[in-house]
Amino acid sequence: MNMSRFIRQGGVQRNLIISFLLMGLIPMLVMGSIFYYRSSEILLKNANTEMSNLTKKAIEQLDGDFKVFKMQMTSFDVPCKPLIDMMEFGLTVDEGNSANVSAFFQEFMKSNPILRRARFLDVKGEETFNSIKGSLGKSKNPSSLPWFQKVTTVKEIAFSGLEVSPDTGEPVITMAKAYFKADGKPYAVLAVDLSAEIATKQITDIKIGKSGFAFIINKEGLVVASPDKTKVFQLNLAKYDFGKEILQKKRGTLEYALEGDTRFASYQEYPAMDW
Repeated sequence: MNMSRFIRQGGVQRNLIISFLLMGLIPMLVMGSIFYYRSSEILLKNANTEMSNLTKKAIEQLDGDFKVFKMQMTSFDVPCKPLIDMMEFGLTVDEGNSANVSAFFQEFMKSNPILRRARFLDVKGEETFNSIKGSLGKSKNPSSLPWFQKVTTVKEIAFSGLEVSPDTGEPVITMAKAYFKADGKPYAVLAVDLSAEIATKQITDIKIGKSGFAFIINKEGLVVASPDKTKVFQLNLAKYDFGKEILQKKRGTLEYALEGDTRFASYQEYPAMDW
């Protein structure tokens, strides 16, 4: 029935009834809109809180993992001592000591698959030991890399960025420790390659709802770890406005659009690894 015709044909009583119906309908629409807005706001706030908590837990997990890595690095001093001593006195590492250290690392890797390779280098970056059989002297000299320059300057364990190894083609994080003489001059560097996939698994395994996930970008905005392998070392968020905001603010939440989808993200800088 045509509503305007119905009103015109009705008397005063009918018109009053229609008026009251319309007056009652308008507040319902307004209240419905307010309720929807407030419900959406609450859901967004809850999502924000949940994702912020997940981000915090992920950072704590990374801190714990890298603390363990450093402890393991320090534990290598004892089984590698004969080789380290030879390097301190400028002696060529003999086959016997090299074989013993190689056997130690091969056994260690069986129970710790995150460790992919171990090398000893002199202060010029030349290899004196490589745990991968037949690879001694074939690796690229790392003396110009930031992690090598840092570790030979400060007396602490240093980490490289998450990068593809030029020698093995595998994404790795290099953990390095230098050894110093009594006069403070370095004479040897132990460089251990960690599997980046295993090291970041605590992050890339995070699931949020039905389709949410976590990933890592470096300080340039490049995705270096993600459950979507097609994005790793391929997608650079610095090309997008939301990515620039993430790199600039370093911590927070935001809503953004990517590949036709509207998404919500919580992010936090991890300075220890420039992530």
